[in-house]
Amino acid sequence: MTAWDILEIEPTEELSAIKKAYARKLKVHHPEEDPAGYQRLREAYDWAVKYQRTAVKRASVPVEAGVRAEEYDIGGNDQAETAVEMDNSAEADVHIPTPPPVDWRDYQDPFRRNEKLIDEFMNRVEELYENFAERIDIEAWTALLDSDVIWNFELKREASERLLAFLEDYPFLPKSIWQLLDSNFQWSQEAFDEDHPFWDYASDRFSEYFQHQVKPYYPGLSYSFLLRAKNIDFDAYLYCRECALQHLIVNEMEQAEEWLHKAEAIFTGDPELLRLKGSVYLHTGRLERASEALGQVMQINPDDIEARMMLAYTLYESKQLPEAIQQCKIILDAKPDHIDTLSIYGKSLFEQNQLAESRNIFKRIEEMEPNASEAVTYLAAIHVRMIKELPANERPPLSELNKELQKPGAGKQLLLFLGRLPKIKMMFLFALMAYSWHVFTDMVYLNPFEFVLVLVFSFFVEEISASFFGFWSCIWLLFFAWIFRKFIREIRKAWRAARY
Repeated sequence: MTAWDILEIEPTEELSAIKKAYARKLKVHHPEEDPAGYQRLREAYDWAVKYQRTAVKRASVPVEAGVRAEEYDIGGNDQAETAVEMDNSAEADVHIPTPPPVDWRDYQDPFRRNEKLIDEFMNRVEELYENFAERIDIEAWTALLDSDVIWNFELKREASERLLAFLEDYPFLPKSIWQLLDSNFQWSQEAFDEDHPFWDYASDRFSEYFQHQVKPYYPGLSYSFLLRAKNIDFDAYLYCRECALQHLIVNEMEQAEEWLHKAEAIFTGDPELLRLKGSVYLHTGRLERASEALGQVMQINPDDIEARMMLAYTLYESKQLPEAIQQCKIILDAKPDHIDTLSIYGKSLFEQNQLAESRNIFKRIEEMEPNASEAVTYLAAIHVRMIKELPANERPPLSELNKELQKPGAGKQLLLFLGRLPKIKMMFLFALMAYSWHVFTDMVYLNPFEFVLVLVFSFFVEEISASFFGFWSCIWLLFFAWIFRKFIREIRKAWRAARY
């Protein structure tokens, strides 16, 4: 039997065809279910890859007609030989040599010892996974990765493939343990390596799940509170919880809630599940139920900062401001610079008209994040209310308030104002105003301002007559007044923009 027979493909020099055949056969000869078949398949794959690389190198060297290729032997069988015979014609085709027969029963003691080490390693992996307390214990996995198998390069490669195949069927580990395994086996790098065949046949769902677990930005759920659970199907529960999280992240709230109900049917005392419920209720506007779920999280795990912040935000949205302020104070006692909590705290104080305290909070946020638009917006609102509602001796001076809002000085305001004047709209209005001024002046021999003065005085002084004021002059005067009004409004807009 040749390597090509084991892979069930014709002799080829295409690496992709060899890898696809290996991946297809690997589903038949699983490392745990058929270790002997897997070993034969692995050696056939390694031989085929080496053959392909050698053939590619040889193709770049001119071969004279009648020259025989060197012999290939992967099983130690001296009776096996093969050759490549070249046609004497100039356009002769190169025939791919047929691999020699291999006696796969000729195993040596080192192989048996290595296979035993791999089996012992995988047995320990299964023991860790079946014992939930050990499954989530990172020290137990660290000790496992200190075994002799990991220190042997060839054994580590096989252990890596078998462990990854096992985890595809049993993937529910804490995020920290996934990251520990990835740092040892470099799976996230091999996912983009064409020489690693596992990722050619791994399911898309597992590949996506794996990427989520090893990336630091993706949220990781805690497993420790599940130690309280008795006689439950941990994997079924974790599967439902993970599905709920994935739907929540992509804003599919109905599906997320369905999976949350399925998880609750298995176990109800998990604060992570309650936090997910609170998040779903919050996103769907059910603030009272969100407060209830997040309050239960606080009873089980008072140190959950994220859940407490969500509770504070829910209380703020539901206008329970004293309770929201209380939750914010608890968080800030532990983490004084938690910027999201500071924002909720400052907004709650603002709603309660505690302007000075709210101003101090938003000034802290602005110091931490100078470009925080929310902080600048609230400071502006606070300053407006201070100026309107508080006497001068109870509020900071206007110069200080303007400085906090980073208002430009008088010189810069003038430059900004002049820079905003030459707009197309203003130029058009100015042209209309000048034209109406000219037409009106030609009709009554007075400019509009002089005419208005004459008209006003004509009501009080009998010697002054407005008989020269006709219908069209009235129309042009009204048109000038309308254009002049719009022009003044544009100037005021430009001045406001320059000031702020």
